[in-house]
Parts: sequence; structure tokens; C-alpha cells
Amino acid sequence: MLGVFGGWCHLYRIPTDIRDAAFCVGVRITNDTTTWEQMFNLYKTTRSPSEKQSAQTAMACTEDDMLLSRLQIIQKTI
Repeated sequence: MLGVFGGWCHLYRIPTDIRDAAFCVGVRITNDTTTWEQMFNLYKTTRSPSEKQSAQTAMACTEDDMLLSRLQIIQKTI
């Protein structure tokens, strides 16, 4: 899945049936702010409700407490 996520980072489309898993694995394995910010940017800019949900779910896959706190704040404003 990390390879699929890496492909997405290079602008390759991820099949919808594995997108949630690939995004989550990418965020969890890299566990850095840059990857999380990519998901947040996707969340803010996509017009696809399913892609928005995938990005939101992936942001929750981080193990970084600061980013999880930030996600909680974002979710309260939705």
C-alpha cells in the first residue's frame, strides 16, 4: 500500500476500492507533518465527497498527537 500511496504523491490516481487503505498507510508509515498536510490540502480542495472522506479518515491515521489534536479542531468546525 505504501507504494500505491507513493504513486499518488507523484500524481497517479489510486483506485477507489483501495484509496482509504493506501492513504491511511501512507500517513501512518511516513508519520510526518508534510504527508498529513497533503491529506488536509486534499480534504480542503477536492470536490469529491468520497475523496474528502478518504482524506479525513487518513488524517486520523497519524500517530502524532499534535496532528490528531488539530484534526479534532477541524472536525469541530465542520
